[in-house]
Amino acid sequence: MKEACFLLLSVTDATTARAWLAAAPVTTVQHLERRITTALHVALTAAGMRALGVAEGVISGFSAEFITGMAGPKPHRLFTEYPARARLVDLFGPWFRSRR
Repeated sequence: MKEACFLLLSVTDATTARAWLAAAPVTTVQHLERRITTALHVALTAAGMRALGVAEGVISGFSAEFITGMAGPKPHRLFTEYPARARLVDLFGPWFRSRR
């Protein structure tokens, strides 16, 4: 695959969203056994999981950084304190610097 498309969506109807997720043809490692031309990957935020009705006990098992998200305190530290993530600071530097 040579192209990608990213969609940022909000859950406005949890029942419909859960039904869509249950039926979505999400790409798994089994698909990698053959050449595929399309793939679907789904990522959720903690807020998205809450909107879908995921139990708080499940969400609390994730890291504090995941739970608070980029709106949490000092998100720039996630990138500036770890050299491997420094390239992201180059890409999003103005955004991170404005939140220090």
